[in-house]
Amino acid sequence: MSLAQDLPRNLCQNGRWAISVTDIADSGSTQGLEAVVVSKEIPDGYQLHKVVLQPKGTSGAQLDSPHVTLVEGKDADWAVPFIPKSDDAHIQPHMIYEMLNKTAARKLLSGHLLAVRYNAITRMREIEEHLDIASRWEKEFKWSLGQGEASLTKFTAISYKALTDWLETSPAQVLAAIEGVSVTTIRNRIYAAREKGAIEKPGSGIRSAKKAKLS
Repeated sequence: MSLAQDLPRNLCQNGRWAISVTDIADSGSTQGLEAVVVSKEIPDGYQLHKVVLQPKGTSGAQLDSPHVTLVEGKDADWAVPFIPKSDDAHIQPHMIYEMLNKTAARKLLSGHLLAVRYNAITRMREIEEHLDIASRWEKEFKWSLGQGEASLTKFTAISYKALTDWLETSPAQVLAAIEGVSVTTIRNRIYAAREKGAIEKPGSGIRSAKKAKLS
């Protein structure tokens, strides 16, 4: 996926809730569409609560910004109406793949997660094209990304798990692209995280089950 064009236009982070707005090209409309994706952070990942397709600009989120993704906090009034009243109601990612084509679903779901977890890095890359995230993790990025004491290996592993839970088919490649490292580097971190028990090792039925949902 082309990260710059597939990341959301807007992102609001309000406590455990994240609300993103992504532009969708529509050749049959001069106005275009936007998609609002709503998720909640939970102890073992992210729940998908809502995906809304509507005419571009309907959300009220700012349309023009110098940033790839304009990130706002709880003061973003446009996002409040999209936060569910109940924590219990959520949807499964495979439902979005069933309703939309794979390219559109992947753009919305994976793009949302990348914006949530990597917004500090994508903003910094607008200033510094080449970032050595590993060398700056301890003093800078682990705090700006809101992970506190988490190691880069664990942060990458959690990101990898979140993407696979939301049916991203190439999580290592996606993470390598947004971090600016090799796919081998990402895979080595995932291997190390599994050996330390930070994430589960894939069982024999996991990959086949996810492929079945996408088939």
